[in-house]
Amino acid sequence: MSQANHPRDYANMLADFPFKPRKILIEGDSWVSHPFLANLTAQFDQFGKGEFAILNMAQPGDTAKRMLSPDSSQFKDLSALIVNEQYGYKWDFIFISAAGNDIVGDDILSYVDDKSPGKYGKELINDSFSKRVTQIAEDFKNLIDFRDQSEANPTTPIVTHAYSYLTPRKVGTKLFGAMLGSGWIQRYLEPKGIEDIEEQKEIVREMLDQYYNAMKGLEQPGNNFVVVDTRPLLSRTPTRPNLAWWHDEIHPNYTGFKKVAEVIRTEMKVAGYWP
Repeated sequence: MSQANHPRDYANMLADFPFKPRKILIEGDSWVSHPFLANLTAQFDQFGKGEFAILNMAQPGDTAKRMLSPDSSQFKDLSALIVNEQYGYKWDFIFISAAGNDIVGDDILSYVDDKSPGKYGKELINDSFSKRVTQIAEDFKNLIDFRDQSEANPTTPIVTHAYSYLTPRKVGTKLFGAMLGSGWIQRYLEPKGIEDIEEQKEIVREMLDQYYNAMKGLEQPGNNFVVVDTRPLLSRTPTRPNLAWWHDEIHPNYTGFKKVAEVIRTEMKVAGYWP
């Protein structure tokens, strides 16, 4: 695997390449860094057939707020890798997987109201969620603006995705037959009185739809930013996610990650972004 997780190790890896590789920068969460699954980074590396040199700065559980807020240390590290070739590189593309952890887990408690008579599913999502999505979009816009003004990467594509519709269930990451945790969504919705699985699925769909729409609004002709719509890819129908493509509640398995990565690659090829 041609992948490093620290700029120092990345520089050493490049020195060992027998030819000039395609340079890819990845920042994000467990969809690009899950240690036990063939995540999107692993899929991209396979697609590269040994010609990609990937610097993967992602960490499982990371949030868009920590990655992209202008005053965060992680954004400063990311921006340093983009701004010029003295401290960073000219990248072939930058891939960001962010916002999943801003939604799931105990954060969902502040975004979804307790079950009440006369309200169902997406009607329980309150204004605090819309405000959070708006802030994430603003942070992405800040990254795009910074990229535009950089010396080394003013036209480098920034690519992101919108996760996939899923089935809430108390299934954590499985490792060597053991279950680690009990999931990230259903376990928090049920204490709010939201116990119907179809209602839970509707809440998740609405959250992903709002996030996708906000991110899609950042796409502009010629701004080299693309949001790949990966929402329906792991479902038989919008209301029927296919559990055969999922490892746990929020992470695809090998087949699922491959399906998502293939669509990302296809859309990047159409846009002329795939190296």
